[in-house]
Amino acid sequence: MGSIDTKYRNNLPVSDATEELEKFIESKGGKNVHDSRHQRQISKNGYALAGGLVYEFPYRKGLMIQLNADLPSIYVKSILPNGQHIFDVVPEVRSFHKHGKVYSENKKGDSKKGYHAALDHEDWLAPSHDNPVVLLSLIEIDIAKQIVDLICSNGAICKRVELSPVTLKKSDKELSPEDLLKKLERQSEIGARGEELLFEKLKVDFGVESDPKKSLIHTSKKNSSAGYDIEYHFEDEHRYIEVKTTTQNAEADFFFSINEYNVLEAKGDEGYLYRVVLDPDLSTIVTLEERKNPFGDKDTSDFKAIAFKASLKDFEKK
Repeated sequence: MGSIDTKYRNNLPVSDATEELEKFIESKGGKNVHDSRHQRQISKNGYALAGGLVYEFPYRKGLMIQLNADLPSIYVKSILPNGQHIFDVVPEVRSFHKHGKVYSENKKGDSKKGYHAALDHEDWLAPSHDNPVVLLSLIEIDIAKQIVDLICSNGAICKRVELSPVTLKKSDKELSPEDLLKKLERQSEIGARGEELLFEKLKVDFGVESDPKKSLIHTSKKNSSAGYDIEYHFEDEHRYIEVKTTTQNAEADFFFSINEYNVLEAKGDEGYLYRVVLDPDLSTIVTLEERKNPFGDKDTSDFKAIAFKASLKDFEKK
């Protein structure tokens, strides 16, 4: 058998285990965005399946399956969408990290030393120093499904499975009042700076200063209970923008209030969520993600509740 025609590659079979994983990924909203499966000769008259399948979930997340004869191997970002390391959330995956493969650099298609060129196919999957890719070899399907659930989990996308509890470090459990105050002040500083830099950027992007008919208002400076931070108006176009800023990465967790949820949901297509990532010095916007009508098809039960409102009468015996 000679080289495989490109049109035939998508029809090449996969192992039962890989097919099961593929179907599970697709059931969770995963979309196959790159298919490089092919046959390679392993003996004079024998061929084995090889190559990779890249899957993407909404909000630019995903993984790549490396095709094997039986159990698949997967390439996955080491930092999950909630900002935690995959080894901390699912300790079992360490046993599949057999060769210690950690890729922290995008090699632009260089396949030497085990680096899979398909990792560069999508920029959200390509390895980086801040969020390296790990190779989990011959992984059991049940464990692979847990990882898929964690990656695709983004509120309404899918439900998270029950996993081993995260082991907190002593420093995470103990926080002095002084350190807490400093942490809250830093978060407040980051949030305010993100709003300021975004406001200045939007003035340029929307051409506000060159057109007196356009209006851009930093609403949160006048009304902190508005449910959004910035609003833009021009003829029939209106945007009500809630800004969430971090110095980590766009996929890190953030908080929103029930007021913000209610307001943006009511605004519909005029409501926007802007995810701003700043450099550590808070001088520049490194990454900017925009979500239109972010709560349009979502319910509060789709998100993780971290606080409850109560009064003393709620604790009275019934």
